[in-house]
Amino acid sequence: MALTKVIGDGVQGISNSSDATAITISSGEVLTLAQKLPTTNLGTGAVIQAKQATSSGIIINNQSSTQHSGLTVTLTPTSTSNRLIISYSSTLYVAAQAQLWNSIYVNDSEVTLLQHQSYFTGEARRDVGGYFVYTPANTNSTTFKYYISRGSGTYYLGANGEQNALMVQEIVL
Repeated sequence: MALTKVIGDGVQGISNSSDATAITISSGEVLTLAQKLPTTNLGTGAVIQAKQATSSGIIINNQSSTQHSGLTVTLTPTSTSNRLIISYSSTLYVAAQAQLWNSIYVNDSEVTLLQHQSYFTGEARRDVGGYFVYTPANTNSTTFKYYISRGSGTYYLGANGEQNALMVQEIVL
């Protein structure tokens, strides 16, 4: 297919090479696509979708053994051959010491492979975070929730209005 460029009232041909892999656009020019680029043409390692939830002002303390952080992401994987990168970050205030688990629930079910244990000593503000690689079982809409489970001690999530986040990205393999 030949490429054309409209300049003023005229049309000029642009050379088209059979092995062309790029289009160079002059400064100030705009290329508008008629439709979205198909994700099927993206190579290995491409992020084809990402969703995130953030919150601040959520306060969770150690009063019960497992509590939802309020962070929920729903994503529909496009292929079971791809991988999902699930990442979380939160800020805790620890009073003296605390042992807890950061967990991701999938469709309201605990998945033991999606847990990190944290242990802190000394009163301080602590940033926690991590990520998991998850293989989707199907291409149905899937809900991911970030939970904190208490082991021992005293902690508060979001005590100073700090922001907490949960992100799910689909990566082409």
